[in-house]
Amino acid sequence: MLENIKAEIIYYKIPKDFELEFNICGACNMRLLTSVENDEGKILSVLARAVSRNKIIIITGEIDDTLVENIAGAINFATETLDDLEIVCSKALFSKTIKGSVPLLTEDAVLGGCIVECGEQSLILLSSEKAVQREIMKNLIEPYLHAIGEYETDDEDEAENIFEGQNQTDDIYVVNDENETEDEQPIPNEEIPAPDCTEEKTDFVFNIDPEEIVPEKRENTGLSITSLILLILLFIIVLSLVYLLIISPILNGVSIIENFKNIIDKLQ
Repeated sequence: MLENIKAEIIYYKIPKDFELEFNICGACNMRLLTSVENDEGKILSVLARAVSRNKIIIITGEIDDTLVENIAGAINFATETLDDLEIVCSKALFSKTIKGSVPLLTEDAVLGGCIVECGEQSLILLSSEKAVQREIMKNLIEPYLHAIGEYETDDEDEAENIFEGQNQTDDIYVVNDENETEDEQPIPNEEIPAPDCTEEKTDFVFNIDPEEIVPEKRENTGLSITSLILLILLFIIVLSLVYLLIISPILNGVSIIENFKNIIDKLQ
């Protein structure tokens, strides 16, 4: 069974985007995680954590040239400016890309991000400007993710076909020819060593101390401040009703039934 591709979206200084997540999940089979980080000093640590556990990492939000340079430096890449292309002015705050990456441009030559690959991993920088983001997602990123999903499927199918094509054969016995001369020596039955398939595949390497990687933020499942205030008010109201309907009549020598009758008479 083909496993889902592990992917993560990091939102930088912007809230989560359901439309973006829906479109990404629709491109191929994947297990999608999301992270939100508003601290400029922690974004690289969050990115390092995402790289350590995912094949595809997407960063979107308030991306500028400084952030692009910091990300490139953290993964031992340089940056470059697309001087040979006429970049149309847009709301995007960055004009640099990671050197060796594929720039993501709209049909009007608006720079909306880039894709850089290292080993089996892909790092995607994506503008949060809606018009630019939607066009790049539809024309570039979704086909790219779909191609990755098909590649994973083709690899599994090819492996299955290899095993299916290996049918069990009967043992073969070699009968020596009577006319065999003494000079002819039988070929020794030596086992052919299996090829070394443990070739190391290098992924992104971060220049960050593992101890500096911030732990993943867990959503608070406890009571919020608003819920706590409402519960306190509800508790006070219940106590007030108990005092007025039960405790106060008893202290005044009035039975509870008689007190209810008096309240009903007053309401009528």
